[in-house]
Amino acid sequence: MNVFWGAGMCGKLNLKCQHIYGGKSIAYIGQRVVKKTWGTVHLTGYRHNKQFWDVTTNEECYHKRKDEDNIRVVSKESRKFNYILGNITRSFNLRVREIFPLTYITPVIHKESRISPNQIRLSKTQLEKYMQLKYVHSMAYYDCINQHFGSDKTNVLEKIKPKDYPDSNTIIPYHLTCLDKNSSEEIDDWYKDQRNIVPYKSDMLEFVTKILDGLADFRRDNKYGHDVIKAYYDDREFIYKYIDEMIDQQNKFTRRLVKRGIDFEYFDLDKGSYKKTFGLEKNLHRNLDNPVIFQLRNAKDKKQARERYFRLRDLAEKYINKRNIKDNRL
Repeated sequence: MNVFWGAGMCGKLNLKCQHIYGGKSIAYIGQRVVKKTWGTVHLTGYRHNKQFWDVTTNEECYHKRKDEDNIRVVSKESRKFNYILGNITRSFNLRVREIFPLTYITPVIHKESRISPNQIRLSKTQLEKYMQLKYVHSMAYYDCINQHFGSDKTNVLEKIKPKDYPDSNTIIPYHLTCLDKNSSEEIDDWYKDQRNIVPYKSDMLEFVTKILDGLADFRRDNKYGHDVIKAYYDDREFIYKYIDEMIDQQNKFTRRLVKRGIDFEYFDLDKGSYKKTFGLEKNLHRNLDNPVIFQLRNAKDKKQARERYFRLRDLAEKYINKRNIKDNRL
């Protein structure tokens, strides 16, 4: 089984779409819920430089109730005709609206969508109600389980053990790499027998440019907002420290693997083959969720967007030369 140890900005959603498109299953691992997904793509196309698909997805949520001995699985199947990724600015940025600019290249505020998701967020009392076994075949129960992926809301579920993970082509231990509250949780020896894959970036110029562009998104309380240029010339060390921290996100978890004696191989997000590495039948373009490329292609004022892009690229080059880095591996 492949284990993808991707932290922030390491293409987890892209990898999920690659697996669905490539005919393989992928599972996100939470402490109490494991979400396995696979699908069938019926067609793909493009509109306004954004790729869409007609896709049937199958999703299963594995969980262990405290009042039962065995792992329980709830599932759903759905067919959608939509864009493959959000493509607002960042693929993981699927917000319906934005209250302030999040990027420098195209600092626009997206208006409230006319097709906002009609999602229900149940209260704790309702969660406790619909978590009862008599509702187990309802979508209300499925949604309750889904809401337990990141945290324990009702004290009904036990932590799920690695031996009970579903068979899947690739898993992403999200609870270990992306939830800060679990950052000190020990990595189970079970992972020593898996094929562990650690992503890295070889195109540091592209990576640092993207980090600079997203200052307002990743540091929402910074006093400069999206104006990373002003921030750079006012306080260069602040910007360099911000870039250092963003680059080091991945290595925090790579160090934990080394400390636990877990062998791993690197996967180059810029040049590596998704098809060969993950055994996919076919693959999507690797830059499908690249926010910089998306902005340059879709900006209303393309000249201004290009000018802003090259300003960021120039600052990124200065940072790379200053730090003398070739990629973000340990």
